[in-house]
Amino acid sequence: MNYSLQLTGKTLAGFSLDQAKLHFSKFFKINDKNRVNKIFHAGKNVTIKKSVSKSDAIRYKKNLKKMGLECIILSVDGEEVDLEESKKSGSEKESLFVQANHSFKHNDLNEIYFEDDSDDAVSEVKSGKAGNGLKWIKEGIYFFKQNPVSWILALLAWIIVSVVVNIIPIIGQVAGMILGLAMYPGLMYGAYQQDNGNDLKVGDTFKALKKSLPLIGLCIVMSVVMVGGFFITFMGAASGAGALIPGILLSVVFLLLMMGYFFAGPLIVINEVPVIEAIKMSFSGSLKNIIPLTVFNILAIFIAIIGTLLLGVGLLVAVPVIIAGSYVAYRDIFLKSE
Repeated sequence: MNYSLQLTGKTLAGFSLDQAKLHFSKFFKINDKNRVNKIFHAGKNVTIKKSVSKSDAIRYKKNLKKMGLECIILSVDGEEVDLEESKKSGSEKESLFVQANHSFKHNDLNEIYFEDDSDDAVSEVKSGKAGNGLKWIKEGIYFFKQNPVSWILALLAWIIVSVVVNIIPIIGQVAGMILGLAMYPGLMYGAYQQDNGNDLKVGDTFKALKKSLPLIGLCIVMSVVMVGGFFITFMGAASGAGALIPGILLSVVFLLLMMGYFFAGPLIVINEVPVIEAIKMSFSGSLKNIIPLTVFNILAIFIAIIGTLLLGVGLLVAVPVIIAGSYVAYRDIFLKSE
């Protein structure tokens, strides 16, 4: 029979919460405090290991107890069980980390953190069918219809900030372009809040900006490539076909950068994935879903054109629908299914 282990978030007598966090983070080599806090402050039991044998379950529990952590063992039926632990050997004063290393390899232990079964835990990148592109747009419309006023207010707030930034001499336009790229993860975070039964608040979309700051570097590169591509393509069209090739190459580079950017924002803001890893995951997710994403983007461009033709006012509907649809794509591709 196999078993699973859960942390309750509570500490054992004689250990403070800070001590338990320190032991846990050092032993499992987790340097991100936010990720450790997510386990200890989840407000519910967190599954840290699944499908382990009886002997392994006992040893895991012993080592976690030495860290001061309360851990329970569950049977395949989800029932808490009290397995008989083998007798302790050696000195009780032996170092915590030395004892634990006798029982498991670090590679085994590092795996347990990533088996979080919470709804917003990142799973293996999934690929979808072409029809998913239309599905994402439809769900984006549904998100907007649920809370149109909040979506419009959030978008207007970002537009006002962008307009003010664009007024700044010399750097205004480039800064506005970068801010526009940074706005995207913020509104995606708003969609995430709505999807989890919370109100979409304008302030939340700006709070997310702080978490997405590591993406600013990528946004700057994308802005430079985009402006350079447009400029070279325009000059090529004016002076002859010779200059078009560099413009096309820059367009390809921009597309590749966009694949790395598209899902990186929500992965950083919602799942607290490190920036480089988030960019890699975004590129992988985009590549695996290139067909449904192509369908989605064609439909998104069509919706944006319609919004523009409606005196631009239609963009107040088109942009939220597209961003909410992008969130649904992120959720389907990266998050664990319920």
